[in-house]
Amino acid sequence: MLPLFPKRRWHAALTIRELPKPARPRLLDVGFGDASFLRRMQAAGWEVAGLELDPNAVEAARRVGLEAAHGTLEDAVYEPGSFDAITLSHVIEHLHDPVAALEACARLLRPDGVLWLATPNFDSPGHRRFRRDWFGLDPPRHLVLFNRDVLEQALARAGFERPTWLRSYRGELVVAGSQALAEDRDAATAWTPGTWRLRNLARAFDVAAALRPEWGEELVAIVRKSA
Repeated sequence: MLPLFPKRRWHAALTIRELPKPARPRLLDVGFGDASFLRRMQAAGWEVAGLELDPNAVEAARRVGLEAAHGTLEDAVYEPGSFDAITLSHVIEHLHDPVAALEACARLLRPDGVLWLATPNFDSPGHRRFRRDWFGLDPPRHLVLFNRDVLEQALARAGFERPTWLRSYRGELVVAGSQALAEDRDAATAWTPGTWRLRNLARAFDVAAALRPEWGEELVAIVRKSA
């Protein structure tokens, strides 16, 4: 079984997405959803802003005093070099032109700024096991899927250095969702594998991710803007 300590450490790191905190930190979260991450980072001392396509989410964030804008990265009204950090949690796979969005991130980051992103891993054990029922495919919402090499190439084209790959433990979620799809059930409500066999499979996926980040069910990277 996967030792508990590394997974707990991952959950703690995920809270702040392993972002280094500069002296006067300013953060942009793209696709912020319920704005929970923005609220956590604001409480941690960051100056935060959010960008979102859902107008209802933008309005809800503004009601609680957050700076929130409606639109895309390419159309964002922020000045170049406005942010120390930009985060995209499961956003890039929804975009028609991921490289253009990454280029926009590079423009909006200050020199030596960092980008954090997470996206499903096309080379994951879950995809090989479940194939068309893999939770990460999510058609038609997911338009572009990446493996590690392709994402690294996209980041380089957009003006970023070589990324640091972070470990991610999503075995339970992916196995539960994938099995639900295979059985024509609602994957959105499937959070825990229902049998011991599936729970062991989820643990095996997390062990693989612990050994090698590129074997995780999602790719998680932190990368600096090129000088």
